[in-house]
Amino acid sequence: MRRATPVIQKIHAGIVVFLLLLCGLTPAPAAGLAIEAQIDPARFTLDQEALLSVTITGKHEEEPELPKVQGLFFTPLGHATQIQWINGSMSSSLTLTYRVRADKTGQFTIAPITVRDGKKTAASAPLQVEVLPASAGTPVQPPPRDSAADTDQAGELTVDLKKETIYAGELVPITIRGFFRQDKKITVKGPPQLDGDAFILEALDEKPLQEKVMRNGHPMVRLTWHGKVSAIKKGDLPLRVHLPITVLVPQQRRIGSPLFNDPFFDLDNFFLSYRKKELTLHSEPRRIRVRPLPLVGRPECFSGAIGSFTLQTKAHPTDVKPGDPITLTMTISGSGNFDRVQSPVFTANPKDWKIYPPSRGKLGDTDKVDQQHKTFEQAIIPLHGKITDIPGVCFSFFDPEKARYITLHSSAIALNIQPGEDRQTAMTGIPQPGLSKDAEKNPPEKSTTRQDRQPGLALAPQRNELGSCTRTVHFLYQNKWFQIFIASSAVLLAVLFTLLWVQRRRDTNQEAMEQARLDRHLTSLLNQARQALESDESNRFFLLLRQAIQEYFGHRWQCEARAITAADIVSRLGMDTALTKALRAIEQAIYEQDQPGRDEMLRILAQVEEELDTE
Repeated sequence: MRRATPVIQKIHAGIVVFLLLLCGLTPAPAAGLAIEAQIDPARFTLDQEALLSVTITGKHEEEPELPKVQGLFFTPLGHATQIQWINGSMSSSLTLTYRVRADKTGQFTIAPITVRDGKKTAASAPLQVEVLPASAGTPVQPPPRDSAADTDQAGELTVDLKKETIYAGELVPITIRGFFRQDKKITVKGPPQLDGDAFILEALDEKPLQEKVMRNGHPMVRLTWHGKVSAIKKGDLPLRVHLPITVLVPQQRRIGSPLFNDPFFDLDNFFLSYRKKELTLHSEPRRIRVRPLPLVGRPECFSGAIGSFTLQTKAHPTDVKPGDPITLTMTISGSGNFDRVQSPVFTANPKDWKIYPPSRGKLGDTDKVDQQHKTFEQAIIPLHGKITDIPGVCFSFFDPEKARYITLHSSAIALNIQPGEDRQTAMTGIPQPGLSKDAEKNPPEKSTTRQDRQPGLALAPQRNELGSCTRTVHFLYQNKWFQIFIASSAVLLAVLFTLLWVQRRRDTNQEAMEQARLDRHLTSLLNQARQALESDESNRFFLLLRQAIQEYFGHRWQCEARAITAADIVSRLGMDTALTKALRAIEQAIYEQDQPGRDEMLRILAQVEEELDTE
């Protein structure tokens, strides 16, 4: 039989209410006031959360107020109302849901939650909560289940990672798939995210690929994200992904009576309503073994690049004179963590070449899938004419497939130095021996003036008669127009110098304000680092120290602070500077998890504070 239309359903509802009134089946009074509280799970870690449900039965004046618990934070997620009819008696209940998070570990007690109805007061039983420290080795707790809409029925989240053993800092492709039933009203609230702080998710698709598939005999919608993941800790670590979603949960209110078994009195759709339910899908945890980079065989020019790369170089121009600039273009291609790829090292003798710092590098895509290239440009100048070629460059990286370091060397580029004055000779003013020989072979031509052609001294002959007269010579400065021009120029220069002085004063004040802001920012970072050290947060301690050094040199060199590495400081300041050694130790502790002792960490902190204050 066809289902009734909405208009007919409303007519049916009116008939039902009229029959209830005639038969005297009025609803019984509501049940007494009661409140019940539950938390799931009662034991969780700092990087996880729990779900608190408060159910109120009976009539009440206002929603209950949660007790304040130092160290716990409650975030309301929503509420749901349920009405039941049993043999003519009606009962109603209100369920309030809260997200519970903690900022410290320990045992916590949630005091009884009270609700009032006039003079009556109902209270729930106290709840005990235990918060454990967030640790890489802590077992991943299963996500809390929701009584109204189970996440298993709403959808499923899977993770595809091709490798179970990786190196710290290595980029590994990851595929995240979400399966959602087509008969559920589900909204994805954001992109997938990683649990914990052991891994970093990068280059995730902004828009997932959407497809319709069959899974476990049900038609589903599949969303697929592609990205890359890297580890910042070492050891056997759990990798799990979560995805926030919103589900419209139906609430069906039926009146229990044999009368309503007749399709004519089908009121299911009439009494059907929906409420929003915030859920989080979790993938099954996967154990990933993260290994540190080996110390044996590490090249001196290694800057942290991990992957598989190739090196190409070219130079322009190649026909030059001593002192002419040449642009050396170096291209690194392949797959890996290009954010750690630094410029190759030019291996020429500084006595033969004037070498300028390379560019920051320009990243681009290639024709091959999952491969990129990064191009660097460096200006070099030959200092003399005895150079026959441009020396090669070297680039080192770690290949995770071969489990060893690889150093690439480019071939020398032929160079044609045309005859000319050496750059060093031009700077000292001493002529080249070769040029003096040419001067001896080709002496300057003799003068062919009239006096040279006449014998004797060629003096002017004496004249007894007065020649033709000319007007008196007037010098330029005696003209009024020239005097006006000079005066106007002087006034203009005075105005110009005044404007330049005002601009310089303004720039000086601006630089002083920027320096003051930088000093405050650096002081804040160093104070946070000291607090992290006192709290035994070694990883955060080194991250804050590295950020302080990067911010300092980023302001000093007018470049992006996050891109500065120890290799950049070495290329500009040298290997033996205190900040270079400190930053290399900091990066070693971050990427290799080679944590020094507390005394060594205090020494590094004091050294960074001193250098940033006196550098």
